[in-house]
Amino acid sequence: MLIQLPGLLEKRPSVRKGDRIFAVPKVSGNEYMYEGGVTYVSKENVFIIFHPRYVVLIVSASNFNL
Repeated sequence: MLIQLPGLLEKRPSVRKGDRIFAVPKVSGNEYMYEGGVTYVSKENVFIIFHPRYVVLIVSASNFNL
């Protein structure tokens, strides 16, 4: 899953290949966190691999806090 994160290389936030990212649904009362691994970082994008079962649930990054 490719996610745009403006200012990524300005160290805000600092994300590197190999980091773990947690996606938490913005829906209140939801206690699930989905863990993914950062495989690629560019100037404004990060590519995160989630378990295939989670990708179906994580349709839009705008519905999640990362």
